[in-house]
Amino acid sequence: MKKLIIAAFVLAPMAIFAQSAERQVIASTGGYATATGLQVSSTVGETATATGTSSNIIITQGFQQPNGTAVGIKELNNGLSVNVYPNPASNDVVLEIDAKSNLMVNATVYDMEGKTTGVSVSNLKVNGTLKQTLDISELTTGNYLISFTDENTTLGTVRIQKVN
Repeated sequence: MKKLIIAAFVLAPMAIFAQSAERQVIASTGGYATATGLQVSSTVGETATATGTSSNIIITQGFQQPNGTAVGIKELNNGLSVNVYPNPASNDVVLEIDAKSNLMVNATVYDMEGKTTGVSVSNLKVNGTLKQTLDISELTTGNYLISFTDENTTLGTVRIQKVN
């Protein structure tokens, strides 16, 4: 009987937390490894929610994955709206930029480590809506950030995915 009462006290807090919809992983063990530009962390008992494969990579995504970025129009600073499509893309993305006032906008693509990729467009004069194609065909498969700036002021960033 004592074991049953002790088990009830131990399991009761878990039942309370099980009702929560928050992302959290409580694990007793796990691991972290790095190899040639690839970083992997894991926990024992983590629920797998999706698996993606390519020619040389298999990734199973679970609770440790960060919140995804929604695809669509994103409101940036200074009244700037940006729609980047298609996303994911293989060769080109279209930057559809809408500004309520006259802006000179630069768009620079960075990798997920914050390093510039050399892909950018400069001095886009935006007053109303402007569409500009950005060639990403030379980038390797992965996630990238497009940073929009106006005279050294960062207006915002949009995440894109490059696929083959």
